[in-house]
Amino acid sequence: MKKIIALSVIAGAIIFMLIQETAPQNPSLSLSVNKHNLEAGEEIVASARADESIGLTVILEVGQEKKSLECAENPCVLVLSTAPKPGVYSLRARVTGLEEGKTLEASRRIVVSERKTTCVDGTWFGSCAGKKPLFCSSGVLEEKCSECGCDEGFYCTGKRCAAKALPLELVSLEFPRKAEAGKNFLVKATLKGESQPGAAYTARLKIGAQELEKNISSGPVNGTIEVVFSNVNLNQGSFDLNLTVLAQNIREETSLEHFEENAVIVVSEIGPPAAPAITSVFVEGDDALISWGKVGGASGYRLYKSVDANPAFISYRLLKEFPGESESGVVEALGSGTHFFVMTATDGFGNESDYSNVETAVIGPGTETV
Repeated sequence: MKKIIALSVIAGAIIFMLIQETAPQNPSLSLSVNKHNLEAGEEIVASARADESIGLTVILEVGQEKKSLECAENPCVLVLSTAPKPGVYSLRARVTGLEEGKTLEASRRIVVSERKTTCVDGTWFGSCAGKKPLFCSSGVLEEKCSECGCDEGFYCTGKRCAAKALPLELVSLEFPRKAEAGKNFLVKATLKGESQPGAAYTARLKIGAQELEKNISSGPVNGTIEVVFSNVNLNQGSFDLNLTVLAQNIREETSLEHFEENAVIVVSEIGPPAAPAITSVFVEGDDALISWGKVGGASGYRLYKSVDANPAFISYRLLKEFPGESESGVVEALGSGTHFFVMTATDGFGNESDYSNVETAVIGPGTETV
């Protein structure tokens, strides 16, 4: 009895296996790809998956690349990677070995375009542009002076080019030779050089125990640079003046040095400058050209006007101010009538002189004032 049962089990297993081997297969196929549009040099990675395909063959192809796999397990997966040249391709996946007359395939359209090889100015990737220090990096122009260098008059710092600070010459140095203790005054230096615009300098002024510093930069080539030190204030005594200008390049370098011994004498009190003299008043239309004589020590001039009929009665109002180097000035759009003018001189310490002589200008008919 036991033998009969065992034989029955074996026979059943054999029949089951025969049924499985002869059962019709129902394979399926799917196709995927990482990119449908790409540039030359980029890689396509395609994957074909076949289910219920044991004993069949899966084929993947794109362009000249082709790959196949005999399926020994379920699912059956075939991967193909390649970097095709520019063009339009059909990516195809097929399953072969099916019953006669049956086909199983999938496809995708792949477009490979030319890779961008230049920046907007036509410079090739990985190359220096015609304008230093620009470098074409993956389609973007960027500063890279370590690779492309700098034009004459510039030096490389970090990635960019900076204007080299060349030596300067002192054109003029203005300051009062005689100052009043406790009162502020100015020191103005005018410099000139051949640096490209933007070159950086540091100007340092030392008078007595006072030290002042200014950061300045160059303008147009062969143009002048002005540096003004304000609020210079000293006690009584005699003081040397030392002006040093440092060029800020890769290393700090001395560009200019100027020294004057006993340059400024500081006293307890300085009287106002002398009163100027108006030398002429020339009228044309409703404008007046006023001329005067320069006054020693004056840093500026103030013009006052009154329309009072009696010039002896002081009712003058400040009308206009002129710089210390001027000797004439124009007053425009005066109203009809007689106008009375006086001037004063001022110094760098705020002192103002007495009034000058009185001069008149007659505008229009009669003497009616406005």
